[in-house]
Formats: sequence, C-alpha cells, structure tokens
Amino acid sequence: MDELNNEPEIPHYMPGDTVEMDVEISHRAPMNIVCVEVRFRTEGGEGTNPTELLLTSGLPRPSTEQPESDSMRWSGARVSAVVPMEQASGVYTFFSIIVKTAKTQILLRADEIQLGLFDASLEVVKGGGKPEIISGRFVT
Repeated sequence: MDELNNEPEIPHYMPGDTVEMDVEISHRAPMNIVCVEVRFRTEGGEGTNPTELLLTSGLPRPSTEQPESDSMRWSGARVSAVVPMEQASGVYTFFSIIVKTAKTQILLRADEIQLGLFDASLEVVKGGGKPEIISGRFVT
C-alpha cells in the first residue's frame, strides 16, 4: 500500500507476463456458461482510440457457496491472458465482463460488478534489458 494516501498499489505487468484474476457470477440455475471475458482499457491521448486488454477463461466451475435462492447459483472462473509483446504501456481500468452462454452473450458493465481490492486497475509497463531469469540447472 502507498503509505501517503493508503490506496492499494496498482499491480504492474510487463509484456509476456500472465495476468490472472478470479471472477464469480451469480446467475439463474441452470445456465450453460461456456466462457467469460473480462475487458480492461486505457484511454489514449487526445485524438487516439482506447487500447484494450482482454482476459478470457474456459468453462466456469460451479461455486461451493450456497445459492441466494433455489433459482440462483454462483459460478466461478479464473480469467487469464499473457500480455502481448506489442501491448501499449499505461494504466488499464476494468470496464466490462462478457458472459458467453450456449445461446447468447450477456454484457455486465463496471457499474454492475463488485470489484475486489486490486481488480479495478492494472498497469502495463515496458521493461528494459533481459528477462529476469537468474539461472538454470539440470535435474535428474
């Protein structure tokens, strides 16, 4: 945490790093969710378009948490993506989740999502020099 203003530090990622987050979705039971996409974007400078970063998941798993009612369920998904080498530097802010079902897509915007401590933003930074691999060895 930043000691001056008690705000959490934004996580930093370099191109080639893997970004992973867990998402839980409340939905009517049963619902055939096949994929979850989480989208972040950064606003470009004047006259430029926003740049996006997309995190995706495979098949979400049912949550062990008790449903709020007999007709509701929770499903969880781990979303992830490798930051592309050409990804623009900057602070990316969460703006939507797309839940894909067998029949349709459901868009959830930022104001419809409860965010965790670090989930609202992340920063992509360009690193210099060699990757941070220190050494290697053969194991038998």
